[in-house]
Amino acid sequence: MKHSNQTFGEAISDPENWMRQAVGLLEAARVLVEALATPEGENSTELSGLRDIGCMGGALLLMGLAVENAFKAVWVHRNPPSLKNGRIKPSQLGGGKTGHSLLILSRQIGLTLSKDEETVLQRFEAYTKWLGKYRVSLSEGPYNEADTKGYRVLADPDDLRVAHALVARAQEEVGVFFNG
Repeated sequence: MKHSNQTFGEAISDPENWMRQAVGLLEAARVLVEALATPEGENSTELSGLRDIGCMGGALLLMGLAVENAFKAVWVHRNPPSLKNGRIKPSQLGGGKTGHSLLILSRQIGLTLSKDEETVLQRFEAYTKWLGKYRVSLSEGPYNEADTKGYRVLADPDDLRVAHALVARAQEEVGVFFNG
């Protein structure tokens, strides 16, 4: 691997590392979305339904993580983190107090979003925080919000397109591209 000789400080400050992770996660999401296409003649069973739910939840989780990594590539490109005792504070990577808010991170890197992109980022954020890992959140508010905002239903086919577009915008900003 190209970056195996980097120190921790070099690796965490290298936008290419963040972007490489983003592109890999996005490709994995694409594979899961493609797996949702049920072959003709396959009987619909409870197991096939659970597979579809798992693929879509996994794809949305991966899309959210891909976008987060792409945005963090832009962040570290502009704001290289500084090490203290061999670690960094999560706040040095943007994204609010948890470091994982996609909307906050998008604002911090100066990305102008359409209303549709904001909605998709909110759905991705729900999946990266809990919905991509658990069936039930740890508190009632996010659980009910997932229902009222329709996060629990299979994703809009445009989610993958939006994720690709957001990662591509981050690639432009950082100047790091991968053949595809």
